[in-house]
Amino acid sequence: MSIVSFEEATKYYGDNVAVQDVSFEIDGGDFVTLVGHSGSGKSTLFKLILGEEDVYSGVVRRGGVDIAGMTKKELLEHRRKTGVIFQNFRLLPRKTVYENISFAMEALGYDEKQIENDVPYVLDLVDLRHKVWSFSQELSGGEQQRVAIARAIVNQPELLLADEPTGNLDPVNAHEVINILKQINKLGTTVILATHDQAVVKKIKKRVITLVNGEVALDDPKGKYIL
Repeated sequence: MSIVSFEEATKYYGDNVAVQDVSFEIDGGDFVTLVGHSGSGKSTLFKLILGEEDVYSGVVRRGGVDIAGMTKKELLEHRRKTGVIFQNFRLLPRKTVYENISFAMEALGYDEKQIENDVPYVLDLVDLRHKVWSFSQELSGGEQQRVAIARAIVNQPELLLADEPTGNLDPVNAHEVINILKQINKLGTTVILATHDQAVVKKIKKRVITLVNGEVALDDPKGKYIL
């Protein structure tokens, strides 16, 4: 069964079409890259997956369940199993690296013992154990993004949405972030990465869905794209 599926999904913002008749399926354990220029619909697809927006027509499903028809409890559980990484990091500036991650776990109801066990583990995964008590302003852009990744995966999500995670990074840090995402995928997490960076797509070498004006222009399993 697919972990995420779109069936002729269409979303409007006013009179403007954000995505139109979008259909595709993503299986558990996949690594899929969404590519498209700004305004092509990548972020809208993420909002539809998270249930932050509803489709105008069509269906978006998570594990076979219509997201628009989920109860509040079901939607909360769906989001709990979904990690999200943003381009602008969204770290809390007055909290340390440890506190940024533990705060996210506390919000999800984890106890102190589990937090103490899990935070060091994810910091090791992103190679930032030595920065555990640093504040965000003391970190480089690449380090801040790696903290954001650690925060997104600390609850071991089934699905990870990465929205332009390398957009504010230099090529070296972008390379490191992509390697971490590939490692997370190898551990079993499904990854959907949105980007317009040609170099990133070439490095991943996995399925690419190309969006043009809100429509799927190409869905290639070998990483071909048409931008």
